[in-house]
Order: sequence, then structure tokens, then C-alpha cells
Amino acid sequence: MESEPGRGHRGERWIALGLELIAIVAGVLLALALNSWREQRALDTEMARAMTRLGQEISQNRSEFKSFMVTLEQRMQHLKARGGDLDTTRTLIDQEGFEGFPFPELKDSVWQRVSHDPIANRMPPEFIEGAFRLYSYNQLQADAAQAVREFIYSPMFVDPQQTVLAYRIAMLLYQQQCDWGEQGLKAYDDFVARLPQWQTG
Repeated sequence: MESEPGRGHRGERWIALGLELIAIVAGVLLALALNSWREQRALDTEMARAMTRLGQEISQNRSEFKSFMVTLEQRMQHLKARGGDLDTTRTLIDQEGFEGFPFPELKDSVWQRVSHDPIANRMPPEFIEGAFRLYSYNQLQADAAQAVREFIYSPMFVDPQQTVLAYRIAMLLYQQQCDWGEQGLKAYDDFVARLPQWQTG
């Protein structure tokens, strides 16, 4: 049996076309895999940068918190030293030694961007949860600051006849601020101590 003329060439052509098709499909799949790898790498780089920026903001807030605690302690001691020598003809606000209630100036611009960015989903859950707790605490501090500011301008603080009572309340507020501040500073210290672990992955 003789093979038909040209049939061997047709079989070779089909094999060549099949190999060419396999090479094209493999090239496309390789290009897609390479493109996916590049995208993942770009997302990982963006995530690392976002974590670094957020870590820097949290570290700056920690420094602000430490400074706030020093100021708070000084103001509390100044008013405490004045406690036995209050001038009851003047309001507490007008007393020498009363320097007002300090509050930390905590930043949140990086957190606002990161927390609304899908890149946050790529970050370690403990990192995001820890940051969320800190920034929630910061909001509580801001709310407390507003409440204290309103309280300072209440009749008790502007009535000289209420100076002794205002002094006692001010000392309690200072102590409460110290307690909250110590809790906040501990949370910041714990988070900052874990930053290197999260950033190296």
C-alpha cells in the first residue's frame, strides 16, 4: 500500500500548526502570568509604602502623646501646688497655676486614606486592627477634649463662688486624663514595638 501523494506533508503541517498553536498559547499564558506577577509586586510595594506611612504617622502620634503626658503632669502639679492657696474672689480659670487642660494633637490623615483604600485588605489583619484601635482611641480623645472645653466654660468655672468646687473637679479631670493617657500611651507603645515585625512580613 502506497500512501497518497502529499498526505505525509499534510500530517507534518498539522503537527507544525499544532506545535505553533501550543507555542502561541504558552506565550500568552506566560505573558498573563508575568503581567499578574508584576501587578502583585506593584500591589505589594504599594502596601509596604502605605504601611510605612501609617507606621510613621502612628510613631509621630506616639511622640505627641508622650509630650502631652509630660505637659499634663506639669499642669496637674502646678494646680495641685496652688490648691491650698486659692483666691476665692477669682474664678478657677483666672487662678495663677491653672493652665487649662491639654490634649494631644493627634494626626489621622494617613489613616483616613489607608482605611478607605482597598490596599488595606492586603495588610496583615493584626496591623489594621491595631491601627483601628489606636485611631478609635484618638477619636475618643477628641470627643473628651470637646466635652472638657464645653465644661470649662460652664457657670461653675466662671463663677468665683464655685472656685473650690471647680478646683476639685479640675483635679479629678486631670487625674482622669492621666489614666486615659497612660492607657493610650501603652497601646501606642505596644503597636510601635510590633511595627518591625509587620513591616518585614
